[in-house]
Amino acid sequence: LDAGTGHAADARMAQALFERGEYHKSSDILRNFSKTSVRDSLPPLRHNALVAEYLAAREGFPEDEKIKSSSAVSPSPDPWAVIDALGKLRETGEGDMSFESLSVLKYNQASLYLEVRCYDVAGRLLRSLFDSRSKLPVQLATRASFALVKLEIYQTRLANVDEVISYLSHPNTITALYGEASIESAAAKNKTDYGNRNTDGRDSRWSRIPA
Repeated sequence: LDAGTGHAADARMAQALFERGEYHKSSDILRNFSKTSVRDSLPPLRHNALVAEYLAAREGFPEDEKIKSSSAVSPSPDPWAVIDALGKLRETGEGDMSFESLSVLKYNQASLYLEVRCYDVAGRLLRSLFDSRSKLPVQLATRASFALVKLEIYQTRLANVDEVISYLSHPNTITALYGEASIESAAAKNKTDYGNRNTDGRDSRWSRIPA
């Protein structure tokens, strides 16, 4: 985001809050962008706002935040509304979003389709991400792969999981995730949710905002 717009610091703060799981505060900041043309002109920002608002509404607010927050997020989020909004954003913003940002959006779509039990659509999206794994940040690729494996096993399509399990268990994947340390020692040192985070520390559900 162009620092000259004066919104760069706010965008970084929204991302930091999102990565700490403070979705309601992140969505408040992102909502302020809607008062300007900034959010509408940047599809990644619109994407992040949709995801932050949905996660905030799903979690609800801590009692001590209910009064302080200016959020107008509905206490009963509608996954179908977010699915529809993400689909429209994907169609209209495809030319303005990077491959990585579109892949993050696709992953979030798949997660919501899983939530509403549209398994065939979710499976197609996750399979598309898996097929593009070499172009994705390793954390996003592995998170999508784990979701795909669970879905295929749930649907008893065990013949479809061999390649995915092979990728997840390959030494190159493990090294990319944890470095040279063993899985056990890496897990002992890191208390964060590996599946949500890229190697640069960014939550894999967050679209990178162009500089």
